[in-house]
Amino acid sequence: MSDAKTDYSDEVKKQKDAALIDSVIADLIQQGYARKAEYGADWEIVDINEVVAVVAPGAKPVVVGGKIIYYSADGTKAVVADVSGYLRVQDLTKKTRKRQYLDKYGNDAHNVKGSNGKMRGRTKDEYQQATHYIIKKRK
Repeated sequence: MSDAKTDYSDEVKKQKDAALIDSVIADLIQQGYARKAEYGADWEIVDINEVVAVVAPGAKPVVVGGKIIYYSADGTKAVVADVSGYLRVQDLTKKTRKRQYLDKYGNDAHNVKGSNGKMRGRTKDEYQQATHYIIKKRK
């Protein structure tokens, strides 16, 4: 029986093989690695199996561009994993100009409790850090 990590790893291999003959896929993968290198130092490391189990239990991956996506059964959320080794949880219920992302538990990540105990909006950098996760490598 395969798990989300095995499925993800298999799809990554297929995408990397496809990139050898498809420059568009190669570019998408390269952009993902560049984003991870530039911003990923402060991203939390997570187990993709745990995130998929919470957000989209039992989902099988769908490849879209440079992304490997696990959709929840009700279609409201998706775990969007990048070939370069990071993931985000997307809220599919909001029809906004920009895609809306959630924390690893599928909760809204726009606000945070400040040092004074009151809720406040996160800065753009705080929001990005709260919604991007490095996928833990298997031992």
